Amino acid sequence: MKIIRVAKPVIGKKEIDEVVDSLKSGWLTSGPKTAKFEENLAKYFKVKSVVTVASCTAAFHLILKALDLKPGDEVITPSLTYTSLGNILLNLGLKPVFVDVNPETLTIDTEKIAQLITSKTKAIVPV
Repeated sequence: MKIIRVAKPVIGKKEIDEVVDSLKSGWLTSGPKTAKFEENLAKYFKVKSVVTVASCTAAFHLILKALDLKPGDEVITPSLTYTSLGNILLNLGLKPVFVDVNPETLTIDTEKIAQLITSKTKAIVPV
């Protein structure tokens, strides 16, 4: 079976050295590097504080919880996305509404979003 990659990571010596340094430090979860990263992000975005999470799945879950959506609310999202977003929506009692992607960019087709908006639509997650 031929595998078609959506994206290929760029991993160089600097990235490998940082991983090795982290492993040697004993901090495999939140630690000094995470704190420094959050501090730098807060400065960059000119905000008081930033909290990072371990995955996009965790981030989507927190974002959707923070929006205080109600069961049955609709959330529009592209059909070409990782399954975790759909699972989060269902877990929160929300209704995923999938929109096609643009075949040239493989991102959400903005021309088709308006057709899917209803009175129950409360969010659009373009991923």
